[in-house]
Amino acid sequence: MPLIGAEAVAASALAFLATAIASAYLSDSIGLAIRPLPILVCSAGAAAAMFVRLRRLVARDTAALAAFLGCVAATFAWLLWRARPDFLPTGSGPDLAHHLSLLEYIQRHWRLPHDVSLYEYLGEMVDYTPGSHLLAVLAGAWVGSDALHAALPVVAGTVALKAGFVFLIARRVLPDDRPRVPFAVMAAVPVSVRRSNWSPRVQETSLRTMSTPPGSDRTSPVETT
Repeated sequence: MPLIGAEAVAASALAFLATAIASAYLSDSIGLAIRPLPILVCSAGAAAAMFVRLRRLVARDTAALAAFLGCVAATFAWLLWRARPDFLPTGSGPDLAHHLSLLEYIQRHWRLPHDVSLYEYLGEMVDYTPGSHLLAVLAGAWVGSDALHAALPVVAGTVALKAGFVFLIARRVLPDDRPRVPFAVMAAVPVSVRRSNWSPRVQETSLRTMSTPPGSDRTSPVETT
């Protein structure tokens, strides 16, 4: 089965996200601060290069492209709708405050945490794999916002892209004598509607716990009323 345009678009989007994370990791690993603008340029270049490379190989399939974009857009809109009206990170897990604290740390220092003494503040996030956190901090800087408000759209966007990949995988494995696009859309629906990780509102106590490091007198950027 030949490569189709929707798969080229999906691969390009994935290349953008992967390059952003890898570039941030690389900058930190060699002792440099994480710089949003150079990372944006590198990520956009990687995505463009991927698309140009794959475009020569693709076969036209307008229905599959429309269905792929529809799955991504519908999933993204659904997850944002569930987080209204605040559009803040949702969930009620006991480590949510630590995740938010890691966002704040990266945004403030533009480095990943390496000091083990930060464990009292960040908990297990000192040794966590912060790919999504880096994306949220970078996205916030790119659009002139902050990591807290960029976190939900970033997570929703990556989940939406995952729904698109589920659609593409299902379409590819279905036999030719079946209506592949409708069945593949049905395969992507569970990714969109799964409720276990998407509670309606951020728990107030978790938001209040996103505070400054010990010894700092700076007021937390998150206040609930």
